[in-house]
Amino acid sequence: MRVASQSLSHTLKPYCETFDDRHHTAYEVKTGKMLSRASKRLGVRSVTKSKKKNWDDYFTFGFVRHPYTHFLSVYLYLKKHKVVTLDFASYTAQQKETGYSSLADWNFKGLYDRISDADGNIIVDFVGRFENLAEDWSYVAAKIGLPGLQLHHINQTVGSEMRLSDYYTPVERKIVQDLYRQDFEMLGYES
Repeated sequence: MRVASQSLSHTLKPYCETFDDRHHTAYEVKTGKMLSRASKRLGVRSVTKSKKKNWDDYFTFGFVRHPYTHFLSVYLYLKKHKVVTLDFASYTAQQKETGYSSLADWNFKGLYDRISDADGNIIVDFVGRFENLAEDWSYVAAKIGLPGLQLHHINQTVGSEMRLSDYYTPVERKIVQDLYRQDFEMLGYES
């Protein structure tokens, strides 16, 4: 979900005993126990319910991304695939008016929601940041017994497309701050 989930999943797929292509979720790496929360639609809560008896046996991780770049990345992805034709300001306003309808397919409630339980406790062993993807991925790869494994970059947004100042005015910033309030507060991202 625009936090390198496809890159993580495709990199780990050859090493997995169980892999869910539909949700881009790797469950078990053959070289060691690991549970990846690199998922488009399947939230941590549903993974913990289905794998609850084994959850503590795995090294678990999830990746988060700054809310402004995450929302913009979703927009650019949808625009690239012609799902959205609006300019960014109109799209952002429409998302606020429609309850963030374009994110509804992903059951989106914020990135923090995907790595925490119903009480707001982080339930993964490691939270990586998209902003430190190479370094944090190296840590994860080493922890799961695959040191030096290079991350495949799939479905990457071109960096020049991501200049926030080209898209955000104070109005769009406020809308995204409201949508991602929990992410800003709990993950320590600056608004």
